This record gives sequence, C-alpha cells and structure tokens, in this order.
Amino acid sequence: MPFNTKADEVVSYLSLAIDGQALGAAAYTAAKDDLAVRGENAYATTAASKLASMTTAALAAQVLTNLGVTAATIGQASYDALLPAFITQLDLYGAASRGQVILNVTRLLAPLTADATYGNAAKAWVATGDKAQAYSVNAANTGPATIAALNPASLSLTLTASAETLTGGNGDDTFTSTFLTANAGDSIVGGAGNDTLNIETSTDISKLFATSGVETINVTSYGARTFNADAVKGATTINTVNSTGALTIAGLQSNVGLGFAGSNTNSISATYTADALAGTADVLKVSLNSAPSSSVTVNSGFESVEVVSTGTGNTVTGLTAPGATKLTVSGTGSVTFSNSSAAGFSDITVTNTGTTALGAITSLTKFTGSGTGAESFSATGAAAGANITTGSGNDTVTLTDGTTSSSGSNVSTSALATMDSRSCVAPAVVLPSSSVVTAMTRSRSPRLALPSVLLK
Repeated sequence: MPFNTKADEVVSYLSLAIDGQALGAAAYTAAKDDLAVRGENAYATTAASKLASMTTAALAAQVLTNLGVTAATIGQASYDALLPAFITQLDLYGAASRGQVILNVTRLLAPLTADATYGNAAKAWVATGDKAQAYSVNAANTGPATIAALNPASLSLTLTASAETLTGGNGDDTFTSTFLTANAGDSIVGGAGNDTLNIETSTDISKLFATSGVETINVTSYGARTFNADAVKGATTINTVNSTGALTIAGLQSNVGLGFAGSNTNSISATYTADALAGTADVLKVSLNSAPSSSVTVNSGFESVEVVSTGTGNTVTGLTAPGATKLTVSGTGSVTFSNSSAAGFSDITVTNTGTTALGAITSLTKFTGSGTGAESFSATGAAAGANITTGSGNDTVTLTDGTTSSSGSNVSTSALATMDSRSCVAPAVVLPSSSVVTAMTRSRSPRLALPSVLLK
C-alpha cells in the first residue's frame, strides 16, 4: 500500500533506516503526532540522536544495511563508491542534521526502481516501506517488527503423488505440482505472503483438490483439461502458461482473474457461481503476457472487462462475457483485438502505453484514451452523440455509418469527437492548442462534410 500521507513516509522510513524496524501502532501514532507538532527536521534530528555515539562510518554502514543497499544488491564497486560519499554527507552536515540526511537518502532510493544499479534494492525498500506502514497502522500490533520479520523467508514446497497437506509460511511461498500430483484429497494452505502454485497436468483436476490463501495459480495443461475449482479459496488469478490445450475452469467460488502467458494454446473457458458474481459492478480481469491468440469465455454476470497487457505480440481472438458493456485496456504491452473480439463493448477506456488495436466496434457510445501508445479502431454504427477521446500517441480512428465514413489518422495528442451516426453529422474534433492532426479525410458521400477542428 502506498504511504497515506507524508507523515507516514517520514515516520516509517526513519524508523526502518535508523532502527531497522517498524513501530507498533501506539508508538506510530505518537510519532506522527510529534512530527506534526515539531516539524520534519526536528523530528528527524531526535530520531537520529540515539545514535549520537556512533561514528559516521558506522552509522552510514548501518543505515545502508537497513535500506538493503549492500555490495550484494548493487555490486561491490557501486557500494565502495557510495559508502564514502554517504559518510562525507554525514560529516559535512554534522550531528544535528544526521536524521534529515538519512531521510533524504531513503527518499533518493525509493524512486530508483527502474535503475540498472539500484533497481532491485529500491524495489525491496519500497516494498518494505509498504509492509511497515501496513504493520504500524494495525492496532493489533502493539510492539515493533524488525525488517526481517516484515520480510520473512519464502518457502518452496512440492506435492507428491500421495494425498497430503502443504502449509506455507509468512513469506511469498511457491508450491509445485508436477504430473499426476494434483489429486483429490490434496490441500495447499498459503500463509501471509503472496503465494504461487504451479501445476503441470495431463489429466483433469478434481473438485476435491483444495487450495486456500494461494493468490496465483499457474496451470500448464497438456491437452484440453478441466480444472474443477470448487475447493479453490482465496485465489486472485488463474493463468494458463505454455499450455498445449484449452483449459476449462469450473465452479469458481469468487471473482478470480484469468491470465495467459506463452505462445502455445491460450484458451480459457471459465464458469463462476452466481454468488461469485452477485454484485452490480463485477469486473473480469484478464492479463496477457506475450500471449498470442488468446481466447476467453465466461458465463454471464460480469458488468465490465479489464485487459492488462504486458510483453509483446498479445492478441485477443475471442472475448465472450455476456452482459459486459465496458472494456478497459491497460498495461505496457502491445495488444490486438481480432475476430471482432471487442466489437460488442459500448464504453471503452484505454490507458495502455503499448499499441492498442481494437478493430471494429459496432455499438460505441464512449471511447476514452489516455495512454501514450498508438490507439486504433473503427466505429461502425456509433450511437448518436458518441464521444471519442484519444490519448497522446499516434492514433487512428475511423467513424463509419453504412457507406458513409470519416476517418482521422495520427492524431498526435488527445482529441474529442462527437458523431450522430443516424444523421451522419460529422465529428467535431476538439484539440488542445499544441495538437497536430497529420491526416483527416472524408468519404465520398455529399451528406458528410469534413469534421470541424477547434483549438482550445
């Protein structure tokens, strides 16, 4: 969970960096109150004052260790350059500013999650900060928790051919089931972490195969197989990974997301119980990870679909969710919807930073694009007053009504189009003053003029 307030960040980061622990709930509340009264610099100075007897060299080494910035995580050469630079900063600003210097270092590390040198350490630090805040705001936690306690070791457990129970710990555990080991009578119990179960199967999976608290289930199905998920509790996603046959998932008791990875057979047909989809805003979450020719079919009950695309070469060849009218496409990977798989959605939102090609949309009322990737689609028979806003990429939108059409290509910044398809009123495209329209064409029909272009 991201920090709720700046005070949460200051208190959590300083406690972790200086003491190597997250505060208990009462101490955490008192610390935030103190920070509010005295201000960040004074609070940071007091927090570091307990280490006044330490040399700057010892203090710098301790803080970097607590931050997870070590020779093992950033490389020996980088660590050898960083440590003396940190010591110099502590010496330069003196004992009265130690706390603020340490806080500044924590804030410099946190955004470096994509950095080639510091990326892994930064990701781990941000995750630890999130866990620390979650721990400290829980009233049940009366005492502190060390960094090690916040990041327990992960377990790796393997099923055998016999019926058995495997129980995970508090870390991000991995359970493995190879051929003929996911059987009736097996029970897998995840712990407090974000757990994963990997299943390879050449047979159907019994409804007496039970899991609880295992968030991600990856299934590699050899041939067309059925996963009877009646006893699956607490899962958030079931993925088909490099399967050679279609995967049928039956009896899902909750709204579990579906995912595709790999270039083999990407087909899932899933059935959810009525209780799982009893709400009025149920979202079918579909994840694609370099998954071509992906097809998903679910029973009715979903109101919307969210497709998250990562990797390259993703294609959706089938998307059947009876009753769902809204489609959201997000992520960072390119995705193409073919075979009219997106045709039936009337309200579409795209935030994807990769290329999104939706194909023909037959009943569009609203399109909202805010991604940086190229967006393209053809709206055939759009509803009267349909609103279309594209993102900042090179987008192509074709509006069609019978034989009359108007198309705008490579709109390089956001655009808003309105079309009355029944009377063939041309879209009015409203652009920010910095926009560039690289192409705008009209059909041969004398009833449809070029769209007007208005600059804000």
